[in-house]
Amino acid sequence: MTLRAWLTLAALTLPSLAVATPATVAGQLAQALGGLPQTCPAPYQGSCVRVTGDTVAVAGKIFTSFPALLPNPWRDGPEGGLSTDIEQGQTTLSVLPRGDAQALLLLQPSAAAAPASAATPNATTPALLPAFTIDNPTGSYFVILDGNQPVRDPQSLKPGTYPMIVSATGKTTQRVTITVPASGLTRLTIPALYAAPARADRAGLQLPIAPGYVFLVFTGGGQPVLDLAELLPGYYDIRSYQSGVVGPVAYLQELTLGRTLTPTFQGTFQRTVTTAPTFTAPTPVVTPGAAPATSSGGQCWVNGYRRSNGTYVSGYYRRC
Repeated sequence: MTLRAWLTLAALTLPSLAVATPATVAGQLAQALGGLPQTCPAPYQGSCVRVTGDTVAVAGKIFTSFPALLPNPWRDGPEGGLSTDIEQGQTTLSVLPRGDAQALLLLQPSAAAAPASAATPNATTPALLPAFTIDNPTGSYFVILDGNQPVRDPQSLKPGTYPMIVSATGKTTQRVTITVPASGLTRLTIPALYAAPARADRAGLQLPIAPGYVFLVFTGGGQPVLDLAELLPGYYDIRSYQSGVVGPVAYLQELTLGRTLTPTFQGTFQRTVTTAPTFTAPTPVVTPGAAPATSSGGQCWVNGYRRSNGTYVSGYYRRC
């Protein structure tokens, strides 16, 4: 039996997590992932487990092994890691990078705020940003670099000039410079690419055309891919962002020589581009036909609801 099959079997035989607490989930994750429980480092409080693997790989294992545990996509967490809320439990699960292919699983009550020192730097409140659009009709892969780091939210860029790499399978890569004015970036136009012969010594990746989304591709070791035309065979993780918020993700996608893969994403892309979102949560109203129909892929729609601590959870798809 493979490791993944064993983990999936273990997940299906675990007791219900409807009343999940940080301590109970930490024990189950430690056992299933071969982790070591430890005292949480300052300034965190909760239950912690150290496991082997980089942040993206560990998140992928949890997502695959505990299908009933995480109904929502991962979002950005403290220290450049990932976070998500555990279904029906007052618990937040964060995966923090620890270097040397190590990660720290941090489980806290959902009401607990992340330490101020671990907050994402230069975070911008979407409600204060003007409307922003991305013109990318052919769905090309583009990466904007701020220093040596890829930018997940072009709208948050400070005034200045930045290099942008635009690529696609079977196309000639372009490297251009974008200029962000003092008033901020409100429209990003991705240049058209010329056709070029696909390389037999490279693998191909076809990203979905999802207006308003930014895609970042990572190797199995967690390194960002800058040029889609230079992909080698192996496993890759693809994360999407809309206004800096994590959208659908595709973990452990296998690319092979001479073939173009269309990745399988967990989650649903929003197909319409709207103005910058606000944090005003609508009052959930349940009426006939208000929720999307059950999809054919084993996904069911859950209406939005308000937790006992007052926070509002938007509607989402979950496994039936």
